[in-house]
Amino acid sequence: INESSLILLTFPANFPQFKKIIMFFPTELDHQYRCPSTGTVVACGKRIVIVPVPITVRTQTLEIAATSTGASHVQITGVYQYPTQAGGMCGSLLLGDNLNAPILGMHIAGFEELDRGFAEPLVRETFLPLFNGLI
Repeated sequence: INESSLILLTFPANFPQFKKIIMFFPTELDHQYRCPSTGTVVACGKRIVIVPVPITVRTQTLEIAATSTGASHVQITGVYQYPTQAGGMCGSLLLGDNLNAPILGMHIAGFEELDRGFAEPLVRETFLPLFNGLI
């Protein structure tokens, strides 16, 4: 996805009940005007971890250094931040409380020394054209 730290993979439709998940992503206007102050980080690994968190929007640009071969340096603005992070959390979902479209973002980075995690917003309008004709 252009100007994003996210990548998109296409898999066979083995779970038809989850093929229309995009309707649970907030719109761009939702992100601007309906951002909740509390939410939940859902991390799936060897076990599922559910962490209630306060949420704020980071106003400074977040810079993520390339740490592996083939990766590139990324700068992102407007990410959500919250006081939880751990190795292996990338890809975890940030859910907003009391929203019709609760899947706010995906965890992309964390600062261990600050115990601060960051999620890139998942915007419905970004994903709709990518799935045109697929769902």
